[in-house]
Amino acid sequence: MDTNYKYSNSSFMFAIVIIIAVSLGVYANTLFNGFVYDDFDQVLKNSWITDIRNIPAIFSSPTWSFSTEDSSHSKFNYYRPMMHLIYMAEYPIFGLKPWGWHLLNIIFHAMNSIMVFLIAFRLFNKQGTFNPPQISNLKSQISNLMPALIAAILFATHPINTEVVAWVAGIPELSFTLFYLISFYLYISQRYLLSSFFFFMAAISKETALTLPIFLFVYDYAFRRDSSSSKRNYINYIPFVIATGIYMLMRIYALGGMAPQKPRHDYLSSFQYFINVFPLIIQYFEKLILPINLNNFHVLHPVYSILEPKAIISLSLTISFLTLLFLIRRGSSLAFFALLWILIPLLPVLYIPGVGENTFAERYLYLSSGGFSILGAYLFTNALYKLEDRKIGGAIKKVLITSICVIIGLYTTGTIKRNLVWANNMALWFDIVQKSPDSAMAHYNMGGEYYANGQSDLAIVEFQKAIEIAPNYADAHYNLGAVYQNKGLLEKAISQYRYALNLAPNSVDAYFNLGVIYTQLNSFEEAVLAFQEALRIKPDYQEAQRELEKVFNLRQLQQSGG
Repeated sequence: MDTNYKYSNSSFMFAIVIIIAVSLGVYANTLFNGFVYDDFDQVLKNSWITDIRNIPAIFSSPTWSFSTEDSSHSKFNYYRPMMHLIYMAEYPIFGLKPWGWHLLNIIFHAMNSIMVFLIAFRLFNKQGTFNPPQISNLKSQISNLMPALIAAILFATHPINTEVVAWVAGIPELSFTLFYLISFYLYISQRYLLSSFFFFMAAISKETALTLPIFLFVYDYAFRRDSSSSKRNYINYIPFVIATGIYMLMRIYALGGMAPQKPRHDYLSSFQYFINVFPLIIQYFEKLILPINLNNFHVLHPVYSILEPKAIISLSLTISFLTLLFLIRRGSSLAFFALLWILIPLLPVLYIPGVGENTFAERYLYLSSGGFSILGAYLFTNALYKLEDRKIGGAIKKVLITSICVIIGLYTTGTIKRNLVWANNMALWFDIVQKSPDSAMAHYNMGGEYYANGQSDLAIVEFQKAIEIAPNYADAHYNLGAVYQNKGLLEKAISQYRYALNLAPNSVDAYFNLGVIYTQLNSFEEAVLAFQEALRIKPDYQEAQRELEKVFNLRQLQQSGG
């Protein structure tokens, strides 16, 4: 190992135990949480994870092919077989008990925190990168491990990571990050073939892993700048090129293309896509630096002109960031690399047409927070050691130490508190509605939760708000109709179902419910037409067939005067 100072196995293992304890401690309360949001589809309704005979389908199909409820689901652009394999391993152990699934997420997070520690240790102790003062043996060992340990603890406790760890559906982010970091660690250990294997594992976990070759190139540029090694470095990239090629072939075969589904946000021009990258970059850095008001669903408020104040400010800040990179690239290899560690994993999600409705998502910062944590540890310990070396600044050192302790304490408190929001769907969507009141989807899901809990009046309010924000929200009209129907407000229900059908003509459930209402109103001709439409869309809809036969009998009785 390329280090300046020796360390004992016991001190090294003690640091790892601390990291595991911290990781488990800050997320222990998630063990009492249930399934929320996408967990219901990805886990509870996922038939693939119950039988190993589904493995061929998992590798040869889009991620969400197991779901037949929505054939146009945007996630058909995703190819993540590792997600299903991990769920398949969990299912026979935990069944559908949420605590077990949350426990595995915590274990993944602890392993990622350990990887941040191992990588940070290597980076901090690269020759010429970092030189803590030589004191006593024990003190030297502690000094040698402390920067990496601080980085790992910052990563383990950072509140921005709660979305990934507290949400069972965050497993793609957790698994791709683990394989990504293992691959990188093996690369800097010069075990290139094994590194490329874990890169492939990361890629089939989540497509963001394809940024790793850029990550490796930046590392080589930052820490291996001698020209004599350049040719050798290029040869080392070959296994990663091969792994990328294999992944691409598998993805194209499974999806029928790289990303066959149409992009969202098609109301923006190409230039507007470009200028909105800069506010996104700044928003991501803001959340890393100040992780408050965390929210599972951030509404995109795009800029439409480069002359808007938001566009000008974000562009100026982005240029300042790039200038900083240029200025420090030779002065501090570690700071230069850590800053790019933050940025590189974000590159895929800066392409707005390629992401889902949730354009800005805190989970995208999970891997980036590793670079941020290493940068924070570097700034703290570098300042501390310089003061120690000069034998000055006793009061300043106390302020620095107190500051890092306070930050870790605030991170820990923020994370534990944020975990409670993920306890159940009601808590989650209530939090989202408070923070994103202009999100139609948030109000729609909040309405669904109220309805499921028998709070029909509150559900009506939420569905109406969703429709006010997005008048063409077909599902909101349908569900509002369902609430009206349940309350006996049949004319209002008919109106909402009709509106939903204008927007989504193949809504089989809307036709079926209309048929039921018309039957109740003795409007048998309209009921027949509604059930026939439902059967036209879904010929094997047995319940609709039974209701249609019932209507025929009732109509016959009516005509015979019975």
